[in-house]
Amino acid sequence: MAFKLREQGIEYSAEMMVELLMSPTVSPIEGVKNKVKLYLKTGEQELEKPESSCSKSVDLNQEAEKVMAVFGVEPLPTLTTVVDITKRLGVRLPI
Repeated sequence: MAFKLREQGIEYSAEMMVELLMSPTVSPIEGVKNKVKLYLKTGEQELEKPESSCSKSVDLNQEAEKVMAVFGVEPLPTLTTVVDITKRLGVRLPI
């Protein structure tokens, strides 16, 4: 992963990559639309970027979307369903 990201000009430590890939989370919301349970992507999370010389915070969701794009994974929309999540991430979820 690190090699492919470096080729695209994106460089993170292994710890930061784990943090980025774990940052996009969704929470179930009240109510249903056409009997389909909806999930809301969480708000923006910030983290201090330790690799940078000047200590600045980064938006984890935005950075995660950059990393996901390198690997051809579509970012999650703000409001979504389990079917859409599994299709975009290419995994089966136990939700």
